[in-house]
Amino acid sequence: MRLLYGVVGDGMGHATRSRVVMEHLLARGHEIHVVVSDRAFKFLSEVFAGNPRVAVHEIHGLRFTYRGAGVDKSATFARTLREIPSALKRNVGVYKQLRAEFEPQMVFTDFESWAYVYGRHHRLPVVSIDNQQVIDRCRHPRDVTDGNCKGFVATRVGINVMSRAVFIIVNMAGRPLWGAPTSQACAPSKFITPRPVLSKTSSTSARPPARSGTSRANSS
Repeated sequence: MRLLYGVVGDGMGHATRSRVVMEHLLARGHEIHVVVSDRAFKFLSEVFAGNPRVAVHEIHGLRFTYRGAGVDKSATFARTLREIPSALKRNVGVYKQLRAEFEPQMVFTDFESWAYVYGRHHRLPVVSIDNQQVIDRCRHPRDVTDGNCKGFVATRVGINVMSRAVFIIVNMAGRPLWGAPTSQACAPSKFITPRPVLSKTSSTSARPPARSGTSRANSS
């Protein structure tokens, strides 16, 4: 099966986790094109260099500006606005390349919105593997939600950009999945139960024929 795998490039935790998942998928016979930004692009390019079933594409992803131990929201917003023209040019180019050469059949994303939007636009199955969904899909003690409700809800709104996917949540905090809301003001919306979407027998040998006028390149 031809898989598109999106990895957010801000920090390296997503990239190191995705490397393990991709190695497992490759062992099962799948073909992967990766879209990734920043330092994670260099890391994954080096890890999978020479593998004919992996191609790593550099995209422009969201980059946070930090001040001390926290995110500087104003500086991040200003930086994002400045980078929009170059980001669109790069990302549209990658989009056209994927459509012409690869045509993914399924999407994986580790908190990377570009791949998620691609999957939703082309009505492909999307699997999200990340730890951020703990904020929205799990219960939290009142010292997290009460007294900081505005910040908690604002964070959940941002995470819910990728609300229509099958979620595999990396729950390092051991939070229970939500049932009843912890507080009326901060009640979670819903939880999407993971279900099997990737066949054990699916492989690149089952690919449909290429579209007329396009070619499929063997990626390195």
